[in-house]
Amino acid sequence: MATVITEISVTEYKTGIVNSIKKEYGALRQKSKSPSFALQYFGTYMTLMNNCGFSKEEAKKIEDNYHELYKVSDEWGADIIEQAKKIGYIPLAFGGRIRTPLLAKSLNSKRVSYGAEKEARSAGNAATQSYCVLTLRALNEFMERVWASPYRYLIHPSGTIHDAIYLLWPDSAIITHWINKNLLECMSWQDLPELKHPIIKMSSALDIFWPNWANSIGIPPGASMEEIKYTCNKGIQEYQQKEKQAA
Repeated sequence: MATVITEISVTEYKTGIVNSIKKEYGALRQKSKSPSFALQYFGTYMTLMNNCGFSKEEAKKIEDNYHELYKVSDEWGADIIEQAKKIGYIPLAFGGRIRTPLLAKSLNSKRVSYGAEKEARSAGNAATQSYCVLTLRALNEFMERVWASPYRYLIHPSGTIHDAIYLLWPDSAIITHWINKNLLECMSWQDLPELKHPIIKMSSALDIFWPNWANSIGIPPGASMEEIKYTCNKGIQEYQQKEKQAA
């Protein structure tokens, strides 16, 4: 019997691989953040040499691999800059704009000024960074649900960082189960036209940090209360075992 692998199932499979990196290769993932962010925000191999301490050969290899992997993203960024030259601004999330007068002046110029290059980098960064407000949008929706729930005095927002929301709540499987359902629903919102995609969907996951920030316990999406209890107890036991081995 032949097995038909659809485009969606392939995408889900690849997404699963990417999501497993955090757990399976945490150290390498953390090490990759600095060079990845530098290249995402228009840095070059020289940036990697100066900021990360890579050799010239290694820095160029990383730069080449990055741009090969994120070719589509690079093309999107280039299109945004070309559009800014014509209309004088870059569109941001939720209808925001950042004006680019120097880029607009360079439309018919053979040589782009240094100021226009800096403006392009800043505006290009803003085009992606502006979507960090999706985190605040999700938190606002989530807190409306909290205030309408029996847990209005028990769940407290602590802060947001980029794509993460930090909360405080009592040690309760019931409340954790409620948060795991409602917060993930709020984080999966993608009703902006530019975010809609038939295959790639917004997703998130809940982590509980215990007993400190160095140890996270991942709660599976859709987990039952019994699964949450089991996962937390297992995470505590694994942490305690590591502590004993370290001692």
